[in-house]
Amino acid sequence: MCENWSDLLVIYSREGGQLELEKQREYITHVAQKIGVSETRSRLGIMDGKSGNWLLEMTNVSNIADWGSNFTTDTQYNSGGSGGDINLILDKMRVYYSSFYKTMNSTADNATANAQVVVWNVPKNAPDFNNVDLQRTILEFRLAFPNVYFLFVGNNRGAYEPVLKDPEEDFFKLDTSNPELFADTLSKRICQIPTVFVYPACDTQNVNFTNYNEQSHKFTGYISPNYTSYAMIAPHNFRFSYRVKLKVIELTVKVLLNPTSSFINFCVHEKVLANILLHTTSASLTE
Repeated sequence: MCENWSDLLVIYSREGGQLELEKQREYITHVAQKIGVSETRSRLGIMDGKSGNWLLEMTNVSNIADWGSNFTTDTQYNSGGSGGDINLILDKMRVYYSSFYKTMNSTADNATANAQVVVWNVPKNAPDFNNVDLQRTILEFRLAFPNVYFLFVGNNRGAYEPVLKDPEEDFFKLDTSNPELFADTLSKRICQIPTVFVYPACDTQNVNFTNYNEQSHKFTGYISPNYTSYAMIAPHNFRFSYRVKLKVIELTVKVLLNPTSSFINFCVHEKVLANILLHTTSASLTE
């Protein structure tokens, strides 16, 4: 199970026959279990990759095993035709993440949030990523939501390399012969995606912006013995900062400062990023 908590948004593909679609649902169920989707930890949402409609709105699932059993065998998800509309899906995701971040950034006592991960089961025929309008749509999405991390599942990695941060690490070919083993590989990558560190005072849309008490903004978290936890402070959180101070007590910690943006291919002017890697043999930390 992940040490980090995640909000996992899965883009569901309608391509393939009944067996392929069942295996897709089976691996999604295994991934949800492995990353700790539950009533109090990670959350799961599933969006139709053709229509952009929610099959499952982002939520905590109290009994993921029971839900997964029903989801895997539900035949209503066995049809829909091939292909998908990347512009439509990005637009649907923009609506969701706009609402999510607006709520998160306006909560004065909210110092951290789950990692934001999209697992996209992509069509076999990739869109034309040389299209200027599509490039602009992708760029605008990256700029608006720098903490949202994409992992792709499909058959044609080369076609999707232009939109992947790390093609070697972030593209996965589905193994229908062993969905659980595939889910194990994918979930390990999801567990490496950093959680979101929130600094509300840097958001001018925050209703508490003008009277925000910086000194009271603290993050307290817990790390299990011999586990590694990841947190990311995105570049836009430093636009008013002349000095950044990280203080960790009650444990041994390694801090990795990465001077380049996670999405450098899409956002070349953002050169500042702090990726904080925490590894400890203690059980708690304060930051």
